[in-house]
Amino acid sequence: RLTRRAIGRTGQFYEFTDAAYGGERRRHRSVYVSQRPDFVLVFDRAAGAGRYQQLWHLDPALRVTAVHRTHAVATAPGTRLHIRRLTLSAASAASASTRVVTGQTRPYQGWVSHAMRSRTPAPVVTMTHRGPGAAILTLIAPTDPGAAVTAKVSRRTGGGYLLRARIGGRAVSLLISRGGGIVRR
Repeated sequence: RLTRRAIGRTGQFYEFTDAAYGGERRRHRSVYVSQRPDFVLVFDRAAGAGRYQQLWHLDPALRVTAVHRTHAVATAPGTRLHIRRLTLSAASAASASTRVVTGQTRPYQGWVSHAMRSRTPAPVVTMTHRGPGAAILTLIAPTDPGAAVTAKVSRRTGGGYLLRARIGGRAVSLLISRGGGIVRR
């Protein structure tokens, strides 16, 4: 369910909420989509599961070329896609893991289908968090092949976070509230 939205000159904010596992657990996803520079910032929050996963389904034309504990990089001719989990606490950093699944059948994961009875292997970047609750901030940024992506998150007095990122040489700052609001600074 869409619970909030704000459309601005350089970006769009959306927040979604649903109930997982038969309505027992609430999940919240805040999404900020930026133009100039292009990126998506996702802030997921949930509690009560013990294990949480983000599944980033990629186009079959992308090839994952680097996988680290908190990020992955995929490439295609003329482009790079950075998927980076940003550290909000020492506990979230310690419990982070990232892997890639392509064309797997047990469990069924890593496929796209463009027609009935056809399937094409496609990478899925799986980011896992363990703990009683999760607050996962993820930056997804397409860039030119040689461009760098850097990001640093700091806690704000009174709660929430400040993200300072540099994407392809362009600096951007965003404020993320504890309640999930995301605004460009």
